[in-house]
Amino acid sequence: IFILPDQVNHKVSTKKEIGSTPGWRITSDVPFKSGLLYNAYFESELKEINDPQSYKDYNRTIDGCSQVNSQFLVCNVIQSHTVKFGVLALVNPRNYFMETQDRLLLHLFCTALAGQLHTTSVLAELQVKDADLQVNRIQLLKSRNIIRSVFDNLPESHFEVDSEYIIRAIN
Repeated sequence: IFILPDQVNHKVSTKKEIGSTPGWRITSDVPFKSGLLYNAYFESELKEINDPQSYKDYNRTIDGCSQVNSQFLVCNVIQSHTVKFGVLALVNPRNYFMETQDRLLLHLFCTALAGQLHTTSVLAELQVKDADLQVNRIQLLKSRNIIRSVFDNLPESHFEVDSEYIIRAIN
């Protein structure tokens, strides 16, 4: 299970899950207000939960997997520095209680995933900024050409002098 809260409205998320059948099952606009994964997201720590359905905080919409009856749940926040991107949960992992190596591997995977998500968001922002710069560049070229046309079409010579009597422009 992979929960991605909306970056603007943290009360809504996208839930991605993969079960026994191939391919991701994606659900958008899932309420993200409670649940074991909700708690893990805000507490920012790896959690191992035996029989998650017995917990009072269990929220089937967020914590449950549609194709699997969850007997054990391991979840970790996906975070790069101070930016949280979501939470990843493993339902019924092979050994149930994880060893130190498994915890380290899950933590490293979540860190790498957070780095990738951060890079993707930075690239998206960069593309938007680049598009803005292209528009500004075109506008600047147009305004420069307009000014050049005005000066070139003056019938008499024209000099621009600044306050220090230095010639700044001649047509």
